Amino acid sequence: MNLRIVTFPTLSLIVAMLLAGLAANADVLVLKNGDQITGDIKRIWDSEISIEPEYSDEFKVDVSAVVHIESNRDFEIELDDGTKLVAR
Repeated sequence: MNLRIVTFPTLSLIVAMLLAGLAANADVLVLKNGDQITGDIKRIWDSEISIEPEYSDEFKVDVSAVVHIESNRDFEIELDDGTKLVAR
């Protein structure tokens, strides 16, 4: 019987690939200072974005500090004039 031993570098690579796949489904806020916050966007309301990273409780970021949002999901948006739409 051949038993194959998984070495630490191989195991580390497998774990990294799994984690990268999970991170690919997360939302990302890219800030003006170059920082990126990865997590689940809970709400965009008035001038704040609520995001919940995996490593922290939900917190708010001012929209004025955000350059752009990366997400693979649709958001329901209501404009100041009352127009409603769904956008990505």
